[in-house]
Amino acid sequence: MTLQAMLGTMKHDDREHREFCFPFAGGGLAILQSNVLGISNLAWTTDRARCVALSGQIVDHDRGDGELGVRRGDGTGRPDSEFLLAALEKHGLDALPGLKGEFAAAYYDGPGRSLTIATDAQGFYPLYYYAGRGGLWFASEVKAILQVIEPWEQGQDWEAWADFFYIGHMMGQRTLVRGISMLDSGQWVRFRQGAVTSQKYHDFTQVGLIDPTEVSTEKIASLFTQAVARRVRKGIPNTVLLSGGFDSRFTLGALASLGAEIRAVSMAHDDEHRGLDGALAQRAAALLGIECELRPSRSGYYASGDWLNVYHILDGMVPNRNLFISQVYPELRTDMGMVWDSLALDLSFGGYHGYSTNDEVNLSRFIAEASTQRDILKSVLQPEIFAALDARFEERIRAEFEKIPESESRFILFLLQNRVRRRTAVNPYQAYASQVEAVTPTVDADFLGYLLSIPNGMKLGHKLYIQTLKEHFPKLLKTPVCSAGEIFFAMSDPGLIARHFDWKFLAKTQLAKYPVAYRFARKFQTDNSPLSENDLVTQKALKDADFDRPFYRSAALREAFAKYCQGATEHRRLFLSVYYLELWHRMFFDRNSSQLDVAPTRPA
Repeated sequence: MTLQAMLGTMKHDDREHREFCFPFAGGGLAILQSNVLGISNLAWTTDRARCVALSGQIVDHDRGDGELGVRRGDGTGRPDSEFLLAALEKHGLDALPGLKGEFAAAYYDGPGRSLTIATDAQGFYPLYYYAGRGGLWFASEVKAILQVIEPWEQGQDWEAWADFFYIGHMMGQRTLVRGISMLDSGQWVRFRQGAVTSQKYHDFTQVGLIDPTEVSTEKIASLFTQAVARRVRKGIPNTVLLSGGFDSRFTLGALASLGAEIRAVSMAHDDEHRGLDGALAQRAAALLGIECELRPSRSGYYASGDWLNVYHILDGMVPNRNLFISQVYPELRTDMGMVWDSLALDLSFGGYHGYSTNDEVNLSRFIAEASTQRDILKSVLQPEIFAALDARFEERIRAEFEKIPESESRFILFLLQNRVRRRTAVNPYQAYASQVEAVTPTVDADFLGYLLSIPNGMKLGHKLYIQTLKEHFPKLLKTPVCSAGEIFFAMSDPGLIARHFDWKFLAKTQLAKYPVAYRFARKFQTDNSPLSENDLVTQKALKDADFDRPFYRSAALREAFAKYCQGATEHRRLFLSVYYLELWHRMFFDRNSSQLDVAPTRPA
């Protein structure tokens, strides 16, 4: 019953899922997955004494015995879960450092009376756990664990809430609920005979820097193409979620170089440069002779059940309601096969992340970004609640930063460990898993390890990214690129830009020149713009009675909300924060809450 309750809260739509359950005395393991690969990721020994549950994939195990010395079976390859079980049976937890791939896993050992959960070395697959009352509960979504514990007894972790509102993600292993932790990258946690032990078996932030003279774009392109090749599955379609940016274009180029059968899908994304993002995606695909299906933007998406589905799947951890990747979610279909996403690629390449190679400059500016949100929360919350939330923020963030060895790439490593893994954007492994097989080759250990070893000074401002594309995927630079709110474009294609931009604006805001592209700043929307769809959604979601929660400054909120509903746009950021607070309480803490009041809707 407990397994079914946990699985039930993770069924977010009416699509067909496959359930695999392995109950045992006092507990059980369960997997909820799509039908894309047609195999179970639950494997057990012939006597059913031990079992492995796997979310994700282990690569390379079907290409030979490898360093683990575990044979692949009948010559056709064995399912990843069976391979992992065989490796653990032979080597125990010492097998983990030798595994390649992206996964979260659980291993039940009946005779040994133990249950162990683990993530891969890079740790981008989400896995949460709670240890107490004589047991260990875990799931890839926090809300599933709340089916078996009392969240109102645990209480809110206000410091974790500060992290989300100030910088858009949690720090370390925190979640909104006290006692529920996120498994770290390269970590295992074991529950045996009432005791919990844990260990880090790998830390990707401990990478050393190579000499700049050893940096090779040829090696970057080769390692990435190898990472893509490892993840291509024979007979399974490949669909690239193509935007107008660098990241998905890089993945598209690697798949094309391998001769893979590719399907590309993009969104019109009308709110991003008047649809330029989707137009550039189509042009990039056409350069490689690949047809890109352009799905139209859906009017009212952020007022729909589909958006609330995304929000619910991600445990409310999406700080931005204008994300290309979240708009793709309702467009996914099981016939897409493996859906390729480029999570963390821009950050790993340096991109726009970081302002210099000086740690203190980067960290100080990062912390300073929190100041506006800090003032908003101070105006919303009772003084004692705000004090609990705010008091140790800077101290804690610096402590997390100091865990990473000092180097030129320290800030990038800090963001990768604490920001991208903690979902500043939609995590494809979580949002897409019930519909398609999500694939993110960027987090391949060999590729990521090399890219992170390159001094950050060589990567700032997309320099290395553009150089690698120019030398190894030159066709993909023959049409402009949208990335991080900026436009990079080759001058051979001015017509497309002219249809979407005011050239006088571009001329005034030119920032820098590169050998193959010019870079221009985005024209950001101001807070003085008229009420938007997001504002209307927020107003509809909030009710006057919501402001009676004991942690609010109720009278001030009611007064501000009345003005906001009358069109006072200066309150939009304040009530976006209140919106999150309210939905979190409905989702996690309110007794007998319906959680989300909008039924999911899907296009025909």
